[in-house]
This record gives sequence, structure tokens and C-alpha cells, in this order.
Amino acid sequence: MKHDVFISYSRKDIKITEGLCEVLRQNGVDYWIDDNNIHGSANFLSEITKNLKQCKAVIFVASANSAASEWTQKELLFAIKHSKDIIPYKIGEFSFDDNDELDFVFSNVQWVDSIDKVIVALREKGFVGIKPVLQPPVPEPPVPPTPKPRLPWWLWVLIAALAVAVGGWLLGGDRGTRGDLDAQQHQADSLAQVVEVERHRSDSLALVAQRLEKEKAEKERIAREKAEKERIAQEQKAKEKADAERKAVQQETKTYKVGDYYDDGVKQGVVFQVWDDGRHGKIVSLDETELQWCTDEQYNKKIVVGAESNSDGKANTDRVMARSDADQYPAFVWCRNKGKDWYLPAIEELELLLLSDPVLIPVNSELYNKGGKGLHPTKLGSWFWSSNEQVTLLSEYMAFYVDACNEQTNETVKRHKLYVRAVATF
Repeated sequence: MKHDVFISYSRKDIKITEGLCEVLRQNGVDYWIDDNNIHGSANFLSEITKNLKQCKAVIFVASANSAASEWTQKELLFAIKHSKDIIPYKIGEFSFDDNDELDFVFSNVQWVDSIDKVIVALREKGFVGIKPVLQPPVPEPPVPPTPKPRLPWWLWVLIAALAVAVGGWLLGGDRGTRGDLDAQQHQADSLAQVVEVERHRSDSLALVAQRLEKEKAEKERIAREKAEKERIAQEQKAKEKADAERKAVQQETKTYKVGDYYDDGVKQGVVFQVWDDGRHGKIVSLDETELQWCTDEQYNKKIVVGAESNSDGKANTDRVMARSDADQYPAFVWCRNKGKDWYLPAIEELELLLLSDPVLIPVNSELYNKGGKGLHPTKLGSWFWSSNEQVTLLSEYMAFYVDACNEQTNETVKRHKLYVRAVATF
């Protein structure tokens, strides 16, 4: 099977490449990628050369990892030999130090630095077409059957008694006195049964009255206990309010610097930015998690929420949380669940926190001192979600993150799970 596009990349850049593949699929691009690690297998050369010859263009995911890869260099040289169009998608700084031929070829090319520009380049070459996303039909719920009305048991007993009396009279007919006596006996028996039923009914009503009296007493007991609990809760709430007001007065006069621990009785965190002589600033949470920017269901709806502020993550978070479907944005919900002042940080807030050593070092030190989770800037894959959408061609699919390890900002698809840190102002 022939493919329009061949993707040349390093497996160390698999997360970014997966995001690229997802967007290519959404835009109907037919591509081939070595996603089964065929390098080293018996037929790997024939697979790679066959697909390179048959493709119309090559997307080169350019990074320090791919530039250092022997196989990536061979793929590029083979593509150049066969006059293939090469779209260089640059995701990080690098150079071909050990390959003068590739260093010369790529020394004067127009680099593509975002996935939306890759799509634009492919569209110009006629490779992009939109494929509709079909939704499966939703079955209608079955209609429950209408229950048939039932007669009370005592009415059945009365009907049976009357039937016996009438039957006896009809059977007696004109048989004379003996028949009349039998009919009267049957009537007497039937009436006795009705009386017995009524007696049981009276006994049952007495039991029901006793049960209702017990239920009334139990409800009164529960109401008294509830009232007592509410009184205790109100007293506790008043005490907590007084404590909070006292701490607020203290906080107004207290000053902070970057790396200090902040605790006003409501929110706690480590200070990473200050103003007004240290009386106000921003804190980062002691904990973190890994979540999607939005759920798979929301991602498939191709929704743009308009989270565009690069410096005000609270404005972005407020915009998302004001939506009726806010529960479909897990990273934002996790931050806001800490309190109304907490939010998912914007790009500039994250860059200050993660990419500035004068901030990162004292903040990390205090996080560890308080038993919190460090920001692990040297760990590969330390990607933290920002609250910013990609604001150009692919806003419905992409959002920005900050890579703490490689010290760069990039975009990826919203349904990926990345690290999440909450921040708040004080």
C-alpha cells in the first residue's frame, strides 16, 4: 500500500511524534511511520526503502535526538537521493556535527516550527483532505410495560363469600326445605368468614397505628440530633471564621520572598513570585498529578474554549470553569477543586516557575522541606500543562506545555496526560 507521507523521527521523541500523527489523521493525511521499531528486524531495510520510494514527501521531526540517529540520517540521505520533498519540523536545537552532507543540505532551509505549519505545508502540496468523523447511532431506551391494576386481597375474599352464597341459593333451587337449609348454612359460613377477615383487618390497623407512632418518635429523635449537630457546626464555623479573620489581619502585614512557605489557614503553598514589597504574590501547590487537558469525548467534539492569555492563568481557568461542560477538562477541575483562588497556570507563569533557576532552586528546596513533591526539572518527560490553547489553526486540538527538562515551550494534543501543578495568588 502506497502512502503520501513518510515520517522520519527518533523514538526518543515519540510523544511529540504521536501528537503529529494524531493531527495528520484528523486532517486525512495518509502517512507511514515505523511505530513497531522494525530497525534490526530481518526486513527492515526493504520496508524503509520501499516506503521512502513510494511516498511523495518526507516529514523530518528534527531534534538533537534525530540528528544523532544513524537511521534517521540514512533515511534523509535516501530521500534526498530520490528527490523527495522534505518538510523539516523543528522541535529543538541541534546540528549535524558528524554528517557534513546533511549539515550542508539543511543549512539554508525554511524550518517549520509548529504542527499547524506542517499541515499548511502539506495542504499546499495537496496532501490534506478532511475526513468526517462518524458517530454511532444512540439506541432509544425500551418503553417499560404498563403495570396491570390489582384488586386488594380483602375484596377478593368478599367476592368469594358472595359467590358461595349465590351459588348455594341457585343450586338449592326448588329442592325444598333441605335445599333452603343448605343455602342458609352456606350463607352463615360465608358471613362468618367475612367477620373473621374484618377482625384481622382491625388487628392490622392497630399494628399500623403502633408502627406509625414509633416512626413519629424516631423522626423526632433524629430531628433533635440534627438540630444539635447544626448548632455545633455553626459554633465551629463561627470559630473558624474568627480564626481566619485573625490570620488575614496577620497576613496583611506579613511579607514574603521567593521560596517562603505560605499558609493563611485556607491555602498553603510555596511562594514563586512577589510584589508590593512581598505582601502579595503567587504560590505553587505542594502536590501534583497527571491528567488530560480535556477528555477524549471533548477532544472529538473539536471545541475551542478561548483560553488565550499567556500571563493570566486564572482568567483562562475561570473561562473554562464557567462552561456547562467544565467537568470535561480534568486539569482545570483538579486545580479549581483546591479552592476558588487556585488555577492552571498560563505559559509565562509556568516558564517563570520551571525555567528560572533563581526561582526554581529555592522553591524546590522548600517543597521538599514541607514534604511536598519536587518539580523534577532533570527528569525526562517532565512536561507540565499550561492553561493556554494553541491560538492558530489547530486550537481545537492543541494546547501548550512547558518541558522543564529541555527548557522549552511546545504544543501537543489536549487529550494527552501531562503533569499538572496548581497556582494561586495571595
